[in-house]
Amino acid sequence: MTMPRELRIIAECHAETLLINLMGFKGPHHEQGINNVARKMSKDYKNKTAIGIIDNDKIRKDAYYKGFEVIERKRHFIFENKADTTHFLVVNSPDLEKCMFNIAEELNVNPKDYGFNSVKHFKKFTKNRNVHLNQNVKQFLNILIQKKASPLQDVKTWIVEKLNE
Repeated sequence: MTMPRELRIIAECHAETLLINLMGFKGPHHEQGINNVARKMSKDYKNKTAIGIIDNDKIRKDAYYKGFEVIERKRHFIFENKADTTHFLVVNSPDLEKCMFNIAEELNVNPKDYGFNSVKHFKKFTKNRNVHLNQNVKQFLNILIQKKASPLQDVKTWIVEKLNE
């Protein structure tokens, strides 16, 4: 039996899980922390396609991350592949919150219109395990996804391509 494609996406935080859901991938796995993403991919997806969604702001301590190589860079994201596997990473650079603020600036979206005065203020909401219930966060992320020429469309396309390979 084939695993639904959404279940092959593993996000490191609740806000990234929400973002992936809003992109149209329903039910991605949530693993709290970058090293738990590595453990999940290496243990449960040995011979299966898997895509980890992580930030570029932490040290990758888990040995599993050795062997990943950058295969593409697109604006605010780094795409990586582990040699001889169908394991991939989408790396938010530098982290989800700063990345979303950078995208907002690029797309002329004002985070203050959604109640976020700064990246630090936005983080107060994204670090909450119930971020998926916050309408302001959802609306902010949705507008960033839906805007023409959004870098998030590149991410969505890349994920679809990798899941369908």
